[in-house]
Amino acid sequence: MMKHIIQKFWSWWLTTMTPAYTPLATLVQREYMRKRRLFSLMLLVALIISLGYIVYAGVTAFVEQIPICSLGAVIILVALWLNRQGYLKLANVIFYCGSGFTTLVGAQTTALADPLILVWTCFLMTIFPICMGFFVPAWMIFLGAVVENVLFFWYLLVANRVQISQLLSHSEQQHALIYLCILIYASAFLGILYAVTTKRAVIQADRAVDLEKAHKIISNAYISLEEAHTVIQMQALTDGLTGLPNHGAIIEQIEAELLHCQATQSNCAIIFADIDHFKSINDTWGHAAGDTALYAVGQRLREGIRKNDSIGRYGGEEFAILLTNIEQAEALELSERLRCTIADTPCLWQKENTHSVIQIPLTASFGLAAYPLDGATARELLDTADAAMYTAKHTGRNRVCLPDEVDVALLKESKSKQLPQYTEHSILQTISTMATFHDEETQAHANRMIRLAEATMRVLNRPEDEIVLLRLAAQLHDVGKVGIPDAILHKPGPLTEDEWGIMRRHPQIGQQILTQARGQFGLVSHIVVAHHERWDGQGYPYRLAQQEIPLGARILSVIDSYDAMTSSRPYREALSTATACKELQRCAGTQFDPEVVDAFLQVLNAQEEHPVTIHVSASR
Repeated sequence: MMKHIIQKFWSWWLTTMTPAYTPLATLVQREYMRKRRLFSLMLLVALIISLGYIVYAGVTAFVEQIPICSLGAVIILVALWLNRQGYLKLANVIFYCGSGFTTLVGAQTTALADPLILVWTCFLMTIFPICMGFFVPAWMIFLGAVVENVLFFWYLLVANRVQISQLLSHSEQQHALIYLCILIYASAFLGILYAVTTKRAVIQADRAVDLEKAHKIISNAYISLEEAHTVIQMQALTDGLTGLPNHGAIIEQIEAELLHCQATQSNCAIIFADIDHFKSINDTWGHAAGDTALYAVGQRLREGIRKNDSIGRYGGEEFAILLTNIEQAEALELSERLRCTIADTPCLWQKENTHSVIQIPLTASFGLAAYPLDGATARELLDTADAAMYTAKHTGRNRVCLPDEVDVALLKESKSKQLPQYTEHSILQTISTMATFHDEETQAHANRMIRLAEATMRVLNRPEDEIVLLRLAAQLHDVGKVGIPDAILHKPGPLTEDEWGIMRRHPQIGQQILTQARGQFGLVSHIVVAHHERWDGQGYPYRLAQQEIPLGARILSVIDSYDAMTSSRPYREALSTATACKELQRCAGTQFDPEVVDAFLQVLNAQEEHPVTIHVSASR
């Protein structure tokens, strides 16, 4: 019961006498509050003693002490009020000065009966600087010790000279004063030491807490950036509607698998699947129904393939499926199962703001091409699978066709009945004309790059089909600049950071343009989007590194930088060929592929009358 009462009283006392006027956010603020509470406890004890001594003086008829103790009680109440308002240092000084004064006055009154009390009182008051060390800074403690020293000397040698001379001899007085000085300054030293070390420890701890908070904030920001980077990378490789890998991602997977098959002498197959009568679905129920059908087919195909197989949306209503480590017969069987999976169950679609569910019948036509039976390169397999799928669509739909079922005459006849289609050559002319109209210098730059890119590929002994694709990529690598404002593209001076942010979008804009053109342009788009990536992974837009960057993009990066260095700009002169070559050598292994830099410098040596010395460090 008593413990509960004490706890209640203590809680009330702290809440009433030391309220927090601001949130205690730092260790310094919390330490300051701790000092205020400790001081309020000392004042409470001093007040109780003063009131008790007043009662004692009244009972014993020692009336001379009553006014002195009352004055001491008033000083304590003033200090309590100042401490409650947050003025800890001022309250501390008033309390110790006032208490010292009332103590000396009280000792003077008592010393009439016993002069020795004067000396003992002075010696006891030397502990004041130690107590001050809990609450005030070091300079105030030292100043208080000096004032106390002067006051005691005056009090003992001037105010009470007669009583002291009667009590102590001259030599005893000297010894007493020396001991008194030693006690005063020793007490001050301890108080200063506590004040300085406590303040330093609190500040250091507070800084440590701030550093920990800053580290936590930075760590969280870094994690958020990593997550955002991962999401952006996924979005760049994922079809937004179906959630499957997009055209570029599935092409990359096919190319990687073909390299693996060539290295391990294994087999793989590619399936093209195209939804039958998809235009009719859009025309009958709207594009929302068409989107639902696309998503449903994509999910059924993904669920129907094996764990190590891959599927992606090739474009429009077409899907490309990569089957790893499989023979043609097994691939044909899997294709039939996928066809049945789509045809057996209609797609359920509920129109917005209605309760009726519409069953949309679905079928798909499949074309199959197996490696190495039907082609040795990604382009050959894709074209073969596309032709087989086209045959399936024009021989009844909802079926699977192999390459040996393709009737070339029937294929040509069926295509001739369709609306006129743009050829890849006409598309190339259209895109090139558009780029030239937007920026003549960009197209001139592309023309210079074609010759150097082809020569570099030949030095690297790359196959002819890759050379053809790189020539096309060199011609179109900056086509995305049609989406960059003229004010930035043709700015006469250096670009600002914000303007660079806009300029860095052009590889992705170029990829979007070329992907829509399909055919070879879809393959070229993966080179174009990566031609500003760096060997060390610090490029843009996807921060690819080393072998993650297509070889064609690595070659274009070197030649693009060389042409930029050796071309004049409004804000700088063109560099010499030798200087540009030295810069390429310096950046090999960081910005550029060292092998590509070596090959490109060989091309330049072959074209120059005075060859440039080639030296690419092996460590790069």
